[in-house]
This record gives sequence, C-alpha cells and structure tokens, in this order.
Amino acid sequence: MEFVSCDPSNYRAGRTQPVRYIVLHYTANNGDTARNNCDYYHRVGGLQASAHYFCDEYGVMQSVRECDTAWHCGAEAGRRYWHPACRNGNSIGIEMCSRKRADGSYYILPETVANAAALAREIMQRYGIDTDHVLRHYDVTGKRCPMPWVDDSAQWAAFKDMLMPQNTTTVEEDDDDMVRYNKIEDVPGWARSTIKEMMDAGLISGTGGGNLDLSADMLRMLYVMWRMRDTRYGRIVDGKVADVPDWALNSLQALVDDGALAGVGDGKLNLSMDMMRALVVCQRMMEDAAR
Repeated sequence: MEFVSCDPSNYRAGRTQPVRYIVLHYTANNGDTARNNCDYYHRVGGLQASAHYFCDEYGVMQSVRECDTAWHCGAEAGRRYWHPACRNGNSIGIEMCSRKRADGSYYILPETVANAAALAREIMQRYGIDTDHVLRHYDVTGKRCPMPWVDDSAQWAAFKDMLMPQNTTTVEEDDDDMVRYNKIEDVPGWARSTIKEMMDAGLISGTGGGNLDLSADMLRMLYVMWRMRDTRYGRIVDGKVADVPDWALNSLQALVDDGALAGVGDGKLNLSMDMMRALVVCQRMMEDAAR
C-alpha cells in the first residue's frame, strides 16, 4: 500500500491509548481520489484534521501511520461526544471518496465501499476488533458523516454485513459454501424491499423453481444499483457544465463547446452515469481522431 505522509501539523505523533475502534467517514467531495486527498494533506499544514487511510474505487492509500493519532473524529468546540469511549486516541480513521448528485446529495461508489470493507476487515483482524467497534463518525460525535449512511441506515447495515466472517469468502473457495437467499422472506431486512421492488418490476424472477439464489454480495450490488437507477446529472449555466463528476467535466464541456451536447429547455442535461461514461469515451475518440 502506498504511503504519502500527512503534514506533521495535521496529526499527533504516537498514541495515548491502544487501538480499539475503526471510524468510517466520507470526504464530502465530488469525484475525488485517494491520491488527491493524500497529496493535499501532505502539502497543506495547519488543517487540524487527518485520517489514517483514504479509499476510492481504485484502492487504498495511507496518510497517517496507525501508531500515530489522526484527528478524524474529535467533537467540535462546544459539542459533546455521543459515544462514551471512542476517541481519536484509540481509533483508526478511514475516509471514503464520494460523488455528488445533481440534487446535492452524496453517494459512495460500490467499489469504494468494497475497498473500505476489505481494509476494515484486515484492521479488525490485526487488532481483534469486532463489528460493534466499527462506527460511523456520526456514532461518535453526531456529525452527519458519512452522509449517505446516516440518511439511509440500510446502507450502513449493508456495510456492517460485509465485515461479518461469512462475507470474507475468497475467489478460491467453492461458491457453494456461500450463503444463498432463495425466498424473499429469507432476504435480510435492509435489502428485502429493494429486491421485492425489482421482482415486481420483472427484473428478478429467480432460477428454476422460483429460487432467487442471491448471495450477500449480489444483494449489496443490486441494492446500490436500484437506488441509483433514476439519478441524473448535469446542467448548463451560461455555457458552462455544472453538477457532474469531476472525471467527466472536461469532456462534457468540450462537447458543449463543440455544439455536440445541449441541455433541454432549462439547461438540464439529464445524463445517467452510463451516458456520461459513453460520452467521455466518444469525446476522447473524437479528440484523438482530430490530432
């Protein structure tokens, strides 16, 4: 794992207590990366904030050594802690890079969540931490972080489920050893209504005999995909593209400048994530052909 040292003024060297907790956060950015964040905390001092790790859809990078104290879950001035014991001094902070929808709400890519879960499981094993000691920033101080997991507790439940031993099956292990959910009544509560909606829409019909045959990993992916199905991005304001992920901005702006992309009456682009990916690829192919 790559380590980019945080500026020394952003964390405290050493610890006053042994590690007993893991605290999950989100960056509240739009399309940022683990490297963006590690480089920023390395370059800029005096922030009085830090995290041990940053996760994105590509992997994990470390910013503060686990033997040092990152300032990630302290209570703000004048506010009390919600949690009786978890503090900066006895916890490891994991930040997840985020994305922002056109309506201002945030979400975390499934790949980023999976990387954070894999990291958390590895830390849990090393320190003997159980799932009850894996917390949201919200659980420690009441801060709305990670916002998607505070606003939708089912997403938090799904993440905690990823930390359970039965969900650490490796690709080498026999698929038959994985837990399978065959009836809607068997599906965990956090995913049941979503799977029912997909069944009612005719998207899930089951295998022969009507068995759903869904694993926990499949449930998590279906849950996220279904919740994101109607998300649309982008609008044009005074000729400038806004409300799209950073990774798509330049390509979409180039298409607008060339007259190849235009919004509807009120300037909305109404682009899905797949549409944005396709347009970015098309724009880059056009750019390469013009050289």
